[in-house]
Amino acid sequence: MCNLYRMTKGTTEIANLFRAQADPPGNAGELIYPGYPGLVVAEGRVRQMAWGFPLALKGKSGQILKPKPVNNARSDKLDGFMWRYSFQERRCPVPVSEFAEAEGEKGAKTRT
Repeated sequence: MCNLYRMTKGTTEIANLFRAQADPPGNAGELIYPGYPGLVVAEGRVRQMAWGFPLALKGKSGQILKPKPVNNARSDKLDGFMWRYSFQERRCPVPVSEFAEAEGEKGAKTRT
């Protein structure tokens, strides 16, 4: 999936489409970047979650750094430790209106 997507519909409209119950509105915005809150349909509810999986990182001297949100996975890596459980047990629809990918030369990329 991409690193940026747009969701222009509200929780009630998404809940009606998926025959789900809408949680109270949160602070999910219209543009969702990795680490930002977005909407998902899970366990019969439309609820808010952070976009991406938190990847634990360590600094050069071993200190724990802020987790980096990761949202791209290659098919040959889905059996690995990071993705296996989520792809087998924790799947859910992520409703989007539009998505964008970066295209172009480094330093001059545009949303496509």
